[in-house]
Amino acid sequence: MEREGPGGTSTPSIVPKVKGRPPSSHTYNMVSPIFSHSPPVDAYNRDNSICEKYDDRSPGETSKHSSESDTSEDSSQSHVSEDKSSKHVKEQSMKKRTSVSVRKEGKSKTVQKLEVKLGSVNYRNIESRNNSNLQIEEITQRRHPTVKYYSFLTSQLILWMFIPFILCVVAYNRLNTSETPTPISTLSLDEIKEIFPQDNAFWISIETGITEITNFNKPSIIILLHKHNVHNFTELLDNITIYASCILNEDCSVKPIVIEGNDLNTQEMIEDYGIIIDHYSPLLNEKHIMVVKNMDNILGSVAQAFHYICDEFSPLVRKSLIIFTIGVDKFKGKALDQAVNILNAKWNDVEPDKLEALITRVSSIVLHVK
Repeated sequence: MEREGPGGTSTPSIVPKVKGRPPSSHTYNMVSPIFSHSPPVDAYNRDNSICEKYDDRSPGETSKHSSESDTSEDSSQSHVSEDKSSKHVKEQSMKKRTSVSVRKEGKSKTVQKLEVKLGSVNYRNIESRNNSNLQIEEITQRRHPTVKYYSFLTSQLILWMFIPFILCVVAYNRLNTSETPTPISTLSLDEIKEIFPQDNAFWISIETGITEITNFNKPSIIILLHKHNVHNFTELLDNITIYASCILNEDCSVKPIVIEGNDLNTQEMIEDYGIIIDHYSPLLNEKHIMVVKNMDNILGSVAQAFHYICDEFSPLVRKSLIIFTIGVDKFKGKALDQAVNILNAKWNDVEPDKLEALITRVSSIVLHVK
C-alpha cells in the first residue's frame, strides 16, 4: 500500500486491506486547507464519539458520511491519507460545532440560571419589600395608635368634655328649683327639741302659739330674745318656721317671709307706713308666716304698721304667725319685762297712748332663747 503525500504522490498505506472487498479504483487528490499533515489515529478514535454525540447534521448527510468513510477504508493508499485529512478537517469542524453547541447549551443554561437567579432575586425583592412594608406597618402601629384606638380616644375625650357640662346643668337646675336643701316632708317638735335643747316652757309656748292659730283662726305673735353670741339661733329659728309651715300650710317646703329691721327704715315708709301693710299683707296671706329680725332697729314711726298686722281681734290675715327677734348682750329679769323696756326706749318718738297699744300687740308671747 501507498499513502499519498501532500504533493499527490503515493505512499505505502498503513491501513490493511479488508478481506472480501476489492480496492477502489478511484483516487482522490485533496490537500487539507487547514492541516498539512494527517492527525494521529488516536485523536480520530477519541474524537469520533464526540462527533457522533454532537453531530447536528441530517440523517442523509450522516449516512453519506459513513458510506464515504467505509469506502475510504477499502480504497488505496492515496485515498486513506485524503480521507484522514478530510476526517481531520471534519473533526475540527465538528469540534468547533460541538464547542459552539456546548457554548450555546452553556449559554442557554447560564441564561436559564440567570433567569432563575433573576426570578429568585425578584421574588426575594418582593418578599423583602413586603416584609419591609409589614415592618413599617408594625412600627407605625407601635408608634401611632390604630384608627379604632383613635376613635376610642375621641369618644373618651368627648365623654369627659360633656361630664362637667352635665354636672353644671344638674347643679343649675337644683339651684333654680330650691334655694335650700331637699324640703322636709314632715317635722315634729320633738325632733327640734333633740337638736336644740331649751326649757320645757319654751317649747310649750311655741306649740301653744301655733295651735291657737288653727284652733281660733287668729294670728299669733312671738318675740324671741337671744344673746348675740348664740351660734345656733338662726338654725333654731329656721326649724321653728318649718314646723309651723308644716301645720299652717300643710307643706313644709313653703318658706316664710323674712324681713330685716333696718330694711324698713326708708324715707317712703317713714312718711307712710301704710306701704308696709299694702306690700306684705298679700304675701302673708299666701305664706302665713313672717319673720322680722332685729325689730329693735325699726324706727317707731315705721313700727306703727305692725299695730294693724298684729291685731288679734281684727287682723289683716287671721291665719298667720309673726315672729320678732331681739338681740341682747345678756338676759335681765323676765323676758317680757326686758322686751318691753327695750321697745319703749327705741320707739320713744311715738305718742305714749299709741306706743302702749303697739307694744301690747307685738308682745303677746316673749321667750328667752338659751
